[in-house]
Amino acid sequence: MSATEPKDFVRLRHTIPERANTYSTWMRRHCGGYVYPATTQLQWCWDLKERSTLGADFAVAFLAYSLAPAAQYPVQLAEAVDLLRYLTDKEGKNPEKIVIAGDSAGGQLGLAVVSHLLHPHPSIERLTLPSPLAGLGLVSPWTGPTVTAESAKHNACRDVVNKAVLEKWGTYAVGSAAQDEYNSPLTANSDWWSGISTLVKTTIVIGGKDEVLFNDIEALVNKLKPSVPNLEVIYFDETHDPLMLDPILHMKEECESSKVLKSWVISRLVD
Repeated sequence: MSATEPKDFVRLRHTIPERANTYSTWMRRHCGGYVYPATTQLQWCWDLKERSTLGADFAVAFLAYSLAPAAQYPVQLAEAVDLLRYLTDKEGKNPEKIVIAGDSAGGQLGLAVVSHLLHPHPSIERLTLPSPLAGLGLVSPWTGPTVTAESAKHNACRDVVNKAVLEKWGTYAVGSAAQDEYNSPLTANSDWWSGISTLVKTTIVIGGKDEVLFNDIEALVNKLKPSVPNLEVIYFDETHDPLMLDPILHMKEECESSKVLKSWVISRLVD
């Protein structure tokens, strides 16, 4: 997409003051593997904006990407890259005032955008940023369409999702495409992430010890660490993606993952 003519399939939900120079770019999704539309994320983003201390210079750009199986990889990645291109090229926003954050598949999508910045996807237009992004936040990041973690077994009775469901959604999302570094970041070796610290100032990974994906998330963290010396990693006694799934399950108390992510996003945008 050109920065002046967003494609029809990119639907941007936003609260953007005309003079705002700070954006939190949230790659939207809840637990559902690119299959389900946004639900509680909209309220989460609104709460973050209303409760932040950033005032009128804070905005949320929210991508409602195309859903699988009607749209499959790399459609969602192209849309996510187009959103970032729109913010930087059309809106003229400073990347150092942009945070990309996502949960579960949204976390995988945020990481895929960074992969594209490092290694342009062959079917997606290159995007070069003039300065590094303020931050990358990954909550319960989906590590690929297949689940290989031992935690898929011993957390099967603890988590709110399971291996079979995640892999079914993965099939819907990826279709006949082969697994690669963009749709399955666990396939990337450590060298793939070399240079990420020049593109993103800080990165945080938040996961749950009771997730079926827990060991896969640990493996992803270990691949990121050599290239992200300031990587912040926090594991809570939580299940998969609680900041979005807990409200759906009518859990009234805000989870620790949600509290930490909100504080982290705000801290990245006031630096």
